[in-house]
Amino acid sequence: MTRKRAAEVGLGDVVLYEGLRMNKPPQKHINRIAMIREPQAQSQSKIIECAKMVFCVSSTTTFVIILNGGISVGFSNHTGLIPVVRRILDPNYLANDFNIQLRLFHHRGFAYLTAAFVKLIGEDNALIVLNLLGFTFLNVSVYLFCRTFHISRLAVCAVSVLIATNVAWVGRGLETNTFVGNREINPPTFAHAFALFAISSLLQKRYKQTALLCGLTLLFHLQIGISLVLILSPFYLMLRDRFSVQDWFGCLVLFSIPALITIFDLHAMLQRGLVTLPFSRSDIDFRQVHHFEIASLKAATWVALHLAIIISTYIFVKNKQKSDREKFFPVVVISLSLTALSLIHFLDYYLLNFGSIVKVQFVRMSVFIPIFGAIALVCLINYRAEQRSKEAAIVANLSLIMLTLLLYAVPATRQGRDYSTGIRRLAEQQDSWVAACLWIRENTPPDALFTSPPGNEGFSYLSYRSNVGEFKINPDGPQYLAEWYARLRDLSGGELPMGKGFANVHLLNRAYGALSYEQLSNLGKKYNAKFAILPKSSAVQMNVIYENEKYKIIELPPFGK
Repeated sequence: MTRKRAAEVGLGDVVLYEGLRMNKPPQKHINRIAMIREPQAQSQSKIIECAKMVFCVSSTTTFVIILNGGISVGFSNHTGLIPVVRRILDPNYLANDFNIQLRLFHHRGFAYLTAAFVKLIGEDNALIVLNLLGFTFLNVSVYLFCRTFHISRLAVCAVSVLIATNVAWVGRGLETNTFVGNREINPPTFAHAFALFAISSLLQKRYKQTALLCGLTLLFHLQIGISLVLILSPFYLMLRDRFSVQDWFGCLVLFSIPALITIFDLHAMLQRGLVTLPFSRSDIDFRQVHHFEIASLKAATWVALHLAIIISTYIFVKNKQKSDREKFFPVVVISLSLTALSLIHFLDYYLLNFGSIVKVQFVRMSVFIPIFGAIALVCLINYRAEQRSKEAAIVANLSLIMLTLLLYAVPATRQGRDYSTGIRRLAEQQDSWVAACLWIRENTPPDALFTSPPGNEGFSYLSYRSNVGEFKINPDGPQYLAEWYARLRDLSGGELPMGKGFANVHLLNRAYGALSYEQLSNLGKKYNAKFAILPKSSAVQMNVIYENEKYKIIELPPFGK
C-alpha cells in the first residue's frame, strides 16, 4: 500500500503505512491511534453537549422572562432594597432613616450582592443584570434536574413552557409567591434555583455538593433555606453509618461557608427581638396575610393533583426503569415532606395560633410540588411514548408545548402574567407620584424629612429623601413593630385601619388625605419633618410649593412654631 493510499483509508498516519510496509501486524498501531483520537472525540462531544445546553437554557430563559412580564426596575420590593444598598455603599446615606433601619438585615446577602454590582455597573444596570443571572440560574437548575431523569431537551423545553405560562398551576404554590419570582429580581428566584440544584445533586448522591448548595439557598432566603435543610436532613441521617467523621465535617464546612452571613444576620435580628418580642396572628393579617394564608381552594386542588401525578409516575417507573426509580423515590419523599410542612404551617395559622411556626413560612416551598408534578408528567409521557418510538416522543412533546401555549393564549384559561418584552423602570413612568418624588429630589434639601401617603411605595427610592414611614416597608417579625405601628397610626390620624394586607393601602391613604393642617403640623414637630406630600384632594391649601394632577407638596411650619 502506498503512503497516499494509507491516507485515503482515513487512518491517514505514517505509522500505519510503515506497519503495512514492513509486514508487521498493524493492530497495535491502530490501538495507539484510537487511544489518541478517543479523548479528542470525547472533548468534541462535551463541547457539542455544552453548546446544546447553552442554546436550550438561553431559549427557555428568554421565554420565561417574556412570559413573566419582562424586566422591572424599582418597583415592589426594590423600593425597600435599594435604599439599603445605597446605605451599604455610602454609610452617610439617609443616616437616620427609619425605613432603612427596618430593612437593614432583610435578605442582607442579596443586598450585598446587589451593592457589588451597583458599584461596578450602576444601579439600574445592576438590577437588569441580576435579573438575567437569576432567571438563567433558575433555568439551568430546571434543565439539569430534568436531565437527571434522562429525558430529551425537547421534553425539558416542554417543562419550561409549563413553568413560564403557569398552566395547570405549574410554578405556583399554596400562597401568592411563584417559582420564577417577580418581574423585579428578588432573592427567591436565586433561592429556588439553588434549592433545585441541591435536590439534583442529592439525586446524584453528591452529598458534599448538596450541603454547599443548601448553604447558598440559606444565604439568599432564610425561610426557604430552613425548609430545604429540614426536608433534606433525613437523607443525610440515612447515611450516618456510611459517612466518616471527615465526611460529616466536610459537609458542615461547605454548608457553613455561604450560610455564615445569614447566621450572623439572624443573630443580630435575635438581639433586636425577633423571637422575644410579641408577634400575633393580627400582626400577620395587618401586614402580609398573602404570605401566610392559603391562596385559594383552586391552589390546594392543583397542588394535590400534582402530588398525585408524582406518586403515579413513581408507581409507573417502579417496575420499569431501575435508575429512574431510585431517583424518583427521593422526589416523592421530598414532595410529601413539603406537603406535611405546609399542613403544619396552616395548622398553626388557622387553629393553633402559636405564631412561632408560621414565622418560618414553610409554605414558601410549596411551589416545588407543581414543579415536580410537571416534570413527573413530562417524564411519564416520554417514557410511554419512547416505548413506541423516538418520533412518538417528539410528537408528544410538541403537542404538549402547543397545548400549553394555547391555554396561555386564551384569557379565560390564562393563569400567568401578561407577556412583555420590555424593561420597565419606575423612575421613567408617566405618573403623578413619580413626578412629585423626582421634583423633591431636585428641589429640596438632602436632609429633609417628609410625611407622605403611607400606602404609596417608592418614595425614598425615587426622591433620595426620608419619610416618616410607609406600609410596604414593614418590619421582619416583631422587630421595631411597635414603632412602625405608631408611625402609621400618626399618619392615619390616630387610628389604624382594620383591613387585611394590601386592603390597608387604600384605607391608610384615605385617612392620611383627611389630615388637617394642624395635624400635619403636629406630625412635623414630632418627627422633625419639613415637608408633606398630599393628595390634591386634601383640604389643606397653605404653603403649597409644588402641585401636579394628583399630588401637592406643602412646607410645614418651622420646628417649635
